[in-house]
Amino acid sequence: MKDYLNLLYQSEEEVFKLIITFWWILKDEGKLYLYKEIDTIPTEYSEYLSVEYDRNQFSHNTDHKIKLFSNYFIIYEGLTDMIDLSIRYVHKKPSILPELVHTFRSYLLGRYEDYDSCFYRQNILLDILTGETKDYAKAKRLIFYEIAKDLLSVEFQDTTGNSNKSISINTITIPPGKSIFALRSKVWNYIDENFKRHRDLCMTFISFSKYIDFLLI
Repeated sequence: MKDYLNLLYQSEEEVFKLIITFWWILKDEGKLYLYKEIDTIPTEYSEYLSVEYDRNQFSHNTDHKIKLFSNYFIIYEGLTDMIDLSIRYVHKKPSILPELVHTFRSYLLGRYEDYDSCFYRQNILLDILTGETKDYAKAKRLIFYEIAKDLLSVEFQDTTGNSNKSISINTITIPPGKSIFALRSKVWNYIDENFKRHRDLCMTFISFSKYIDFLLI
């Protein structure tokens, strides 16, 4: 199959079809494809960045690179690199930022096994969004304050693909525990430390009444 993939490299569309269909077998090739594609696209400059999207906006009309990224968000292997690369992608193509936020919510914010792993994937996402590096700072900042709402929720939506190509969405209630407390503390510590610099975003964030309860506990 990998030899066949090499024959197709002159056709981006055919390469993508093969990788997205057999991505589990071609994980390394998929990563290489994303790196090469994102390296070559020009940067679109936009003064206004938005993370907002309509409820069913991405049900059918999706960006194919974000679709491929979503597969890597559900596994541990290379997760840090894939999250960082996806943010680099929306930095170069700001119009895709809302779809990346939607994809993080759907594939990275909650699965049954996350509680057992002490929220390993969510901690990696937070560490990237709140790290000291200034690369893609504005995009990371906007993603953080949007995703933080979900990280403080008592419920996650688990999106799982099925063998018949359908998608199952299940609601997972997160019980209290040390690991979820540590994750939420990381969120509040970042907000507290950056309140003066991100005042408008912070005020918008804590204005949501259902999240203020966490602040008062």
